[in-house]
Amino acid sequence: MFTLSVCLIAKDEEPVLARCLACAKRFADEIIVVDTGSADRTREIARGFTDQVYEFAWHDDFAEARNFSYSLANYDYIMWLDADEVVEAEDCERIAALKRTLPPDIDVVYMVMRGAEKSNLATAVLRDRMIRRSLGARWVFPVHEGIPMRAASPDGQVREYKGYIAENITIWHKKALVNDPGRNLRIFEKMEAEGTAFIPFNDAYYCRELYAHRHYEKAYARYLRLKESRSLSDIAHALPFAIWSLQCLERWRDSLDELAEALERFKPTSLLCCEMGNGFARLGEDSQAEFWYLKALSCPFDLRGFGLAFPAYDVYVPCLKLSKLYARAGRMGKAAEYNEKAAAACPESLSAALNRLYFASLARDGERTV
Repeated sequence: MFTLSVCLIAKDEEPVLARCLACAKRFADEIIVVDTGSADRTREIARGFTDQVYEFAWHDDFAEARNFSYSLANYDYIMWLDADEVVEAEDCERIAALKRTLPPDIDVVYMVMRGAEKSNLATAVLRDRMIRRSLGARWVFPVHEGIPMRAASPDGQVREYKGYIAENITIWHKKALVNDPGRNLRIFEKMEAEGTAFIPFNDAYYCRELYAHRHYEKAYARYLRLKESRSLSDIAHALPFAIWSLQCLERWRDSLDELAEALERFKPTSLLCCEMGNGFARLGEDSQAEFWYLKALSCPFDLRGFGLAFPAYDVYVPCLKLSKLYARAGRMGKAAEYNEKAAAACPESLSAALNRLYFASLARDGERTV
């Protein structure tokens, strides 16, 4: 059985910190909280769960703060959590069980990170959550930081993490509020202004941040730069944000060209096929749109195969789009059928509920005219 240190960095996380630490208490042998300058009750709340609460001056560098937290860990493996994350009870039990069953040759444990509220439609990505402490892992990059799987350790030795395992354990990202919404973009802009050499990993996340802040031209330009690197995993990560940027710029034909190129490079995914359908639908080419929406429904979900996964595109989005497409063509039976499929995939969908009322009203009007 191995022991586990859980490390967090936090700043002004009073609304969510206790929720996170209550989860960590269920599987951690020690909890380390590094406060980077809170003005609220963050440190007080942390001390209610652990006596290992430290202060660290914030320098717009997440890797620096995380490395400090890791330097304080004492146990066999280190797991990182963010203060606005939640581990459901069944997954807390899985982590506790993993401490007894993990094979001795495993260096890194990947877990699923999902966004927003608990939903089968929430975005998903595999993240390296747990790593063997003795390997001297070091975080890199000031923002959207990561741990290289092959790098020089502090003692000058090159360490390569060879044993990997992906566990069916989900970490939910449930942010209560955004303390500093421009922080990540500001750090990227600072890196660029200082002449920091960007690698494809940085470019992918920069594209994502630019899109999130509605800098669509810049986001697409960053993606074009990234494509020159031929780093397929990073291109795959940034591709949706580049496509959505083109769509927001009303450059629908360009978005289709980018998607067609991507489909020559990557195997089809539900998101790529759906966005092909969206482009053709917007250009009035409904038969092509129908083809791509139907193809989206045949793409198997594969979290390991294409960067950030968007499960909403597997069933819900293409069915809702097909419903609209068929309604526009006057095929109301088909439209109602696909709307019900969308509703089954997302029972809380307001769009599907309103569509259902619309189709029901059409049916009643038809009965009255017979």
